[in-house]
Amino acid sequence: MKSKLSIVVAPAATGVLGAETIKLPTPDNDSGVTVVQALKARHSERTVADKIAHNREAMLLFEKCINTNDLELGRKLISEKAAFDTPVSPAPLYGAEGYLSVVSLMRKSFPDVQWKLVDIVADEKTVAVQWECSGTFNGDAPFAGLQPNGRRFSTTVMNFYTFDDNGKIFKDVAATGIAGILKGIGAIK
Repeated sequence: MKSKLSIVVAPAATGVLGAETIKLPTPDNDSGVTVVQALKARHSERTVADKIAHNREAMLLFEKCINTNDLELGRKLISEKAAFDTPVSPAPLYGAEGYLSVVSLMRKSFPDVQWKLVDIVADEKTVAVQWECSGTFNGDAPFAGLQPNGRRFSTTVMNFYTFDDNGKIFKDVAATGIAGILKGIGAIK
């Protein structure tokens, strides 16, 4: 009886959509395919539709990640090489730790801050997301030079996320809208 070798590849190796099984040749019928070669072939075989579905699902998980500030989930979704520019730091912040540090900072001013995915448009490399962001300014820390005052906000923001070849977020560009005008005229930092 021939034995078959099955390797279950963890989500970190295949993306965030779950484990996949790759059947490799048995030792008595060796075609010379290594696990790495099989993974590369499997990744390159993903269709555009597969990549789009992956990116859409990744954004649903990303919504959970930022609303729970889940670092482990963040590491599965965000490339460690991803650099994020933010007004709270003169230098880029990197990876899940950098991205979620901004979420942590916001929670100091708005402990109940939440992002709700309103709309999404995706292709195989980029996802555009319309978020509804809301929270109450009743935390312990000032925000934009203002002291917490108990006021609630709700606003719509737009972000564009780019995915690397491993299916992880490596770029986030925020459409700043009115904030860009306010920053430009010195009303906010």
